[in-house]
Amino acid sequence: MSTELVHFCKRVPANSASPVSGPRLRPRDELMERRIPLASKLSIILTDRCNIRCRHCMPECTPEKSTTLGWADLKTLIESAARVPTMKTLCFTGGEAFMYPELLADCIALTHRLGLESTVISNAFWASSVSNAERMLRRLPGLARLALSTDSFHQEFIGVGKVRHAIVAARRLSIDCAVRICHLDDPDAEIEAVRQQLADVAGLYEIEHQPVQPLGRAELEVEYDRIFSYDTSMASCRSADVHALNPNGSVTACCGGTGDWPANHLLDFGKPAEVGLDEIFKRAQASFALHAVRLWGPAGLFRLARAQAQHEGTDLPDPGIRNICELCKFLVADPARSALLRRALDAPEARSEIALARARDFGEIESLLLLHEGEGA
Repeated sequence: MSTELVHFCKRVPANSASPVSGPRLRPRDELMERRIPLASKLSIILTDRCNIRCRHCMPECTPEKSTTLGWADLKTLIESAARVPTMKTLCFTGGEAFMYPELLADCIALTHRLGLESTVISNAFWASSVSNAERMLRRLPGLARLALSTDSFHQEFIGVGKVRHAIVAARRLSIDCAVRICHLDDPDAEIEAVRQQLADVAGLYEIEHQPVQPLGRAELEVEYDRIFSYDTSMASCRSADVHALNPNGSVTACCGGTGDWPANHLLDFGKPAEVGLDEIFKRAQASFALHAVRLWGPAGLFRLARAQAQHEGTDLPDPGIRNICELCKFLVADPARSALLRRALDAPEARSEIALARARDFGEIESLLLLHEGEGA
């Protein structure tokens, strides 16, 4: 076994059996019912620049970074997104999107004018008072939803008072509001702590939560034993339903780690500025890797890759990874394992399994049609 695999296998066991009443792995039927349709939402990561440097940041954003999407490309992309029949929402994020308020305002105005909803994710650094927060949000007419990130990591830099100011200002302007929390291994207590901090504005926002992933800066600066872990075989990936335009111009499967991996990996669909957004979505529809992740999470990819390795007379040992983003990187970002996975996904049996499961679980028949067209050819 390689040194890397030994390192993974020494990591902590899953804690999903512990008595946590809040953000637990939910039954598969419930997860599927709450899924948004594919190609109905697109995340646009305006910049990798952020005014703070959180220890858990997966893309490792800092004030020193400066890669930012230009208005010409953004305008073309938004106009193209509005022509996608299923598209409903564009989510603008970063980095910190409010570091470029004029660019953000132009994006939201065009999005609104073309009949799409817009949402923005921010750390609320700009909300030094309710009046200042309201003044900033008035610069974004057409904004439908504001998502505010606050947790133990963000609060090392930005007090929860600014989040409170932004919530009140959003309410005054009839903008829906959410508070986003990244948690470690005690999610109920960590989420409840934020609830208590915002008790005086309870009812003005909803809570969204997700576990910290041991990638990016968190891999070095967050103790691995503190990271929430679980049996990855139980977890599909809803993040892969919402593709992301990254600051480098590429669209990848999600706004998580996939944007930072080597170019042209299995979940990288190319650059709209070069091939057009229509072609990007065609590539995503045709990606059996993407739909396997959406159905079964990276554990499904691992199962297929391991079966292929055994078919070729070798083995792919279980690395014991207990986080889906980490397992996805283990398979997709590594050249040798990615090549093995590509061979697995080329097998007719694997494609048929994915296409049938996609039709059954999502009601999407595009993969079945691709198989039929291939047989006709």
